[in-house]
Amino acid sequence: MSLFAISALIFSILLINKPADSAEDQKEFTGTKIPEGAVVDQSVPPAAQAALKNDVREPDAMKTEASKPAESAEKAKSGLIVTGSKPAMNFRDHSPLEKNIVINFNSSLDAESFKDAIKISPEGKFRFTVGEDKSTQLVLTCLDPIPAGAEFSVTIAKTVKSRSGASLAADYKLEFKTSPFNVAACWPKDGEKNVLARAYPYVFFNAAADRISAGKAIKLSPEIAFEPVWREDTNGVSYCILKHIEGFKPGVKYTLSVDASALDMWGNALKTPAKVSFSVE
Repeated sequence: MSLFAISALIFSILLINKPADSAEDQKEFTGTKIPEGAVVDQSVPPAAQAALKNDVREPDAMKTEASKPAESAEKAKSGLIVTGSKPAMNFRDHSPLEKNIVINFNSSLDAESFKDAIKISPEGKFRFTVGEDKSTQLVLTCLDPIPAGAEFSVTIAKTVKSRSGASLAADYKLEFKTSPFNVAACWPKDGEKNVLARAYPYVFFNAAADRISAGKAIKLSPEIAFEPVWREDTNGVSYCILKHIEGFKPGVKYTLSVDASALDMWGNALKTPAKVSFSVE
């Protein structure tokens, strides 16, 4: 071999083993340099891309449609169930002013099946609504005054159904008791100051009151003549306004009281007498 050939061979060996001068040179040597203008998606590693190609999954839309008959059959098989109510079962202090009774179920309801399937005791007029807020909810609204201190029951026949055809295993019966007859609120509040001399106090009861006995049970001290005037609020709840003939005297502290001689429409006496004091400016 000639001297020139040996020199060329040594030069080639040195060039191949020469370290890269830069990161770009390193890519050049390793064959990983990306040509200019090339578009490469590096968001998913090649190994993961290969795995995804082998992972063939059922489209969500197809999966949902395929599972619907099975889900409906399962619901029908499990039956219609009451999941809760307001008031709760055996609740002993339900306000007679709350006219709505709410019962929740585990499935969307067939409203038609509830016609003639509901009984309420004590008897009274009511309307029912299914799905007012959601399709699994039954709302009963009492249209007549609700008595205080009464044992209430709501019975729903097992003939009612869900939209999928499921039915109750047996008649459902919700039982609760309403609060005793009492004063719900009055104005002025106890301890209130600077009440105007011509302001008219008022009294709210928690159930429909017998207006004659309740009017006589309300008193003002120091004694001042007044006429009991009855009104109803926007929810149909009656209340008594104390329309006094003479104005209150400035600087005097008055007491408004309601004694136990006040009766409700059903003859129940006020359970707890009420008393508040206020000052006139």
